[in-house]
Amino acid sequence: MKMLMILGMHRSGTSVLAGSCRLLGAELGERMMAAGQDNVMGFWEHDEIVRIHDEILGKLGYAWDDVRALPDKWWNYETVRPQRDALKAVLQRDFGAAELACVKDPRLCRMLPLWQDLLRELGWQPCYLIATRDPAEIIASLKARNGFAPEKSALLTLRYLLDAEAASRGGPRAVVDYAAVLADWRGALKPAWEKLGLAWPADERALDQGMAGFVHKELRHHQKPELMPGGELGRLTRDTYKTLAGGADATQLDRLGKELSGLSAGFDHILGALYAELHARDAALADKDRLIQARDQEIKHIAEERGHHAGLALARAQELEWQRGELRELAHLKQELQALYHSTSWRVTAPLRGLMVMLRSIPKLRFMDAGMLRLVARDVYYRIPMPMRLRMILRRSLGRLFGAGAPGSADYKTRAVRGDKVDPKGPAAVLAGEGLVLATSETPEVSVVIPVYNNALPEVHCRSRRHDAFRGDRGGRLLVR
Repeated sequence: MKMLMILGMHRSGTSVLAGSCRLLGAELGERMMAAGQDNVMGFWEHDEIVRIHDEILGKLGYAWDDVRALPDKWWNYETVRPQRDALKAVLQRDFGAAELACVKDPRLCRMLPLWQDLLRELGWQPCYLIATRDPAEIIASLKARNGFAPEKSALLTLRYLLDAEAASRGGPRAVVDYAAVLADWRGALKPAWEKLGLAWPADERALDQGMAGFVHKELRHHQKPELMPGGELGRLTRDTYKTLAGGADATQLDRLGKELSGLSAGFDHILGALYAELHARDAALADKDRLIQARDQEIKHIAEERGHHAGLALARAQELEWQRGELRELAHLKQELQALYHSTSWRVTAPLRGLMVMLRSIPKLRFMDAGMLRLVARDVYYRIPMPMRLRMILRRSLGRLFGAGAPGSADYKTRAVRGDKVDPKGPAAVLAGEGLVLATSETPEVSVVIPVYNNALPEVHCRSRRHDAFRGDRGGRLLVR
């Protein structure tokens, strides 16, 4: 299995090369980094691999934009062993079944020795595709995206390109310029593909359609900028670009690499201390950012809780106001009802209402006997509004006319006790001796006592229920008081 590795500086066209290789049949994996505003066609970088590269650089005390040379034999350090193992696992998982795999990340220029060790362990054959671009355009693009000074961008470009060239020397390799791909992608990529020993797709028509939607000249920005640094740094940057684009002469590139080492020897030590301080400050700022984010989340949570409680309080206030309105309405109705009860018309019409109650109870009159009729008469007697003197005259007259049938003419015992026989030792006789007499029969099964105060309607209902419950049973008696 072949692993095609796309090498090149940030902003040098590596994304266009990676997307083109995908259309040419290379497998890039499925865990791709999302496109961004600075690269709308996609970065075509494996998100997990990029994260592991950043972790390795962090373990070494570096970052992707560090211009210093990496330590000698850094890929054998025990501090990067976990990341090395994680990277190998990703390769086996995502590319193990591919015939032609492809990986793109500008950090590969500096991570290449580690990758070469891993590919040897896996038995995969590496091949390299180096992207070049006018360094002035790279510097302008980094200025626009990251705000880097021209000198820093020039040093980074030198470091990335020279590291990639030195590590990939001796393997299958081709160099492709960004401007050439945009101008004529077939003329730039097909010779490189053949040089790497890769098979060009047979379906040219499908390839043309795919490339037409991916590669176009509008992708090229920052043409002919004037941001190149002067002096030895500017000359060295241009010479490196021209040498790589012109065939990558090894002798000349070795000379340029020595010049870069001599140029950076004076400031690498100083930069090490500065970068360490910057990294410490970045870590402190990151901690503060995390604290700020946590506090923002806490404030947001508190605000949401307050809003929730405010909503509950408002709903409760509305409910209380509604209840107050209901209470006011009930109080008003109660006042009207009390006024109605105390009105003369209500007192005068009381007998009529009683009569209406009796008329509604006509279907139940089959349960009424002489005692019930007396109770009804008593109820009507007490409901008629009249002066006490007139009531007493009427009472005496009814007593002379009906005798025991008049209201209150018979004593309680005479009116209360009903039945043929009373057991002198029974409960009714015992209670009668204490002032309470209960009606009973010789063989009662159920005894019912109803406390009634001048109201015949409850007895009518009770007799109805009793009749329904004990149909045909006349053994019991009902005591009404």
